[in-house]
Amino acid sequence: MEPISVLDLRNLNINDNGINIIKINNGFFGKKSEKEYCYILKSRSKDEQYFCQSTKLLDLDYNIQCKLVNDQEEIMDFFHVITLKSNEIENIEAFIRISYSFSEDKKEKYGDEVLKYFSYLINLFSKVVRSDQTELQGLFGELYFIWHFYKNYQINLTTYYQSKDNMKFDFSLPNSKRIEVKTTLNSNRIHHFRHEQLISYKQDIKVVSILLRESDRGISLSNLIDLMVPEFISNSSFIQYIEKKIYRLPKNVLDKHMFDIEYLSDNLRVFDAENIPKMDSKTPNGVTKVEYDSDLSLIADVSINSFCDWIVDDK
Repeated sequence: MEPISVLDLRNLNINDNGINIIKINNGFFGKKSEKEYCYILKSRSKDEQYFCQSTKLLDLDYNIQCKLVNDQEEIMDFFHVITLKSNEIENIEAFIRISYSFSEDKKEKYGDEVLKYFSYLINLFSKVVRSDQTELQGLFGELYFIWHFYKNYQINLTTYYQSKDNMKFDFSLPNSKRIEVKTTLNSNRIHHFRHEQLISYKQDIKVVSILLRESDRGISLSNLIDLMVPEFISNSSFIQYIEKKIYRLPKNVLDKHMFDIEYLSDNLRVFDAENIPKMDSKTPNGVTKVEYDSDLSLIADVSINSFCDWIVDDK
């Protein structure tokens, strides 16, 4: 089923006898008023305790009895109704994208999952908007790495992608395997590391290094996200993480830097962390935040085929 659009929601009529709805997989979108749009999930049981929660932009009615209506039917039952109280297109678009992804995810949509999702929405819609081009460049590199290996080697890394900011590594795989992605606009393959990203006696760490080159005909972060969201819509954690990073950033910010797609592909390399130039010992007790630059052009890289085998190998 194709995701719905802002126009689809806005074109719904207001119904005094119930909530006008559009049915999607595992749920509904609806319209209460010209500034109130909702995402609706069927409750597991009418015996669950009803409660409500409200913020400036959001309401949750948990296990409320209400009537849903469309051209084909009327449904009177118990539902969880999350309402967005805004007519701003950026808010509605974000609400649709992440709620649609949540609906497509195969996780059960009851109890704690509904409350956890509502909590995520509260945090998202209260976010202070800021633009950090270094952070956005890093996000571009991580997403391009996912996209490149998905399209070229049929390996889906979204399951292993970081679920929150400031984690030690970008990807955490089974059997203590870790991947860190680094990007640079320089022609030299020099990257900045935290010491702990290169020293570990318990983890098998690979570093993906991507050289970037700007091009007027290249691909932007916005372009890349537009390609990826439909492919990974059923991974709600992944979609929610991306949305959190780009929420309310103007399109011109996301399109500010466009990168040569062929140059990206030709200049992606993988390295074993144990071969990267670094300090040889663990950080002494009492010493923190040790960081330095390392030149990866001085060492041999890991073949892409070997890296793919390493990813899928369960041992």
